[in-house]
Amino acid sequence: MKFAYEGQKDGVKVSGSMDALDRFEVAKNLKKEGVVVSSVAQEKATASSWIIYFTSLFSRVKLSEKIFFASNLSAMLTAGLPLSRALTVIERQTVNPAMGAVLQAIGADINKGKALSSAIAAHPKVFSPVFVSMIAAGESSGKLSSALTLLSDQMSKTFALKRKIKGAMVYPAVILCVTAVVGAIMLVYIVPTLTGTFAGLNAELPLSTKFIIFLSSFLATQGLWALVFIALLVFGFLRFKKTESGMRSMSVFYIHLPIIGKLVKEYNTAVFSRTLASLVSSGVDLLTALSITSNVLQNRLYRDAVASAQIAVEKGGSLGKELSLSKDIFPPLASEMALVGEETGKLSEMLERAASFFEGEVDTATKDLGAVIEPLLMVIIGVAVGFFAIAIIQPIYSIGDHI
Repeated sequence: MKFAYEGQKDGVKVSGSMDALDRFEVAKNLKKEGVVVSSVAQEKATASSWIIYFTSLFSRVKLSEKIFFASNLSAMLTAGLPLSRALTVIERQTVNPAMGAVLQAIGADINKGKALSSAIAAHPKVFSPVFVSMIAAGESSGKLSSALTLLSDQMSKTFALKRKIKGAMVYPAVILCVTAVVGAIMLVYIVPTLTGTFAGLNAELPLSTKFIIFLSSFLATQGLWALVFIALLVFGFLRFKKTESGMRSMSVFYIHLPIIGKLVKEYNTAVFSRTLASLVSSGVDLLTALSITSNVLQNRLYRDAVASAQIAVEKGGSLGKELSLSKDIFPPLASEMALVGEETGKLSEMLERAASFFEGEVDTATKDLGAVIEPLLMVIIGVAVGFFAIAIIQPIYSIGDHI
């Protein structure tokens, strides 16, 4: 059962809720935590609370919501609001039931005397190790609001990078999908009518026409099995991508892709520099910051390179020199900026500059990507349409020659 309680701890009024067998167990647990209980009452589960609970099981917390949480909490703490009160206000403003449930649990832990970093660490599916570490560093230094502001800025820039890359990929994906659907419709509904005409004239058909007729016949008679096969193929590929060997293979593939490969390198370098700079400037030691950054990076080549750099730094080596050994994935500027930062004692500042530079490069590359991909798509679509047209028109001319 769930009980709501009110009381005082060290002269400060506290309130919250707790799961227990009865109200006496609540009072006993609170007494151990140093809370002088004034009232305990059983909470009644309303229909809306059950709806929120079950909805939270099937929804997820977006990055934009975590940015909103960090920035608003920072602003409220700077304004002088107590942490528990600030969390309550943010919870009321939250629309997503999943985020609301998480904030409610964090608020309950705070009322029990837990630190914010510990309360947040209990939700690893929502808050990343970077989030937890930066808040813990802010708490230990007494600059929690500053750490939250820095965290919000870091997540905002990462979010902007992801949105730009996704936006650049939407146009070609839509064009290719529409082309595939139109091609399938023509094969299923238009080609069969021409096939009957060709068969009635008993003319020798070109290989291209035979291929088109074979595809049309296959889709018309085995279309369902074709869809099942494609679905299984996609499912198998997605499962393979989640395995360690699959993620490593895809990481190598993305890096060596024409046009896209450079964008992938600049994006991962920007994320690495931004994350490491944020952690170091928050007060996290370099070895811990490298370990956390390594886990944040999705590309396995970058993750391995940062993990190797961490081992070298632990043995007294230089971060910049280690990055220069991975020049096939880290641009020379990244290692040079790290070296300068280590020599001048301004590592976080130099990494911040490197991150800003590569974020600008990603921004420019995504803008130019459309100009590069558009003519390439036109060539691909032109070749497909031309092949189809020749396959249909060529036998018509051949039939004309035989008449």
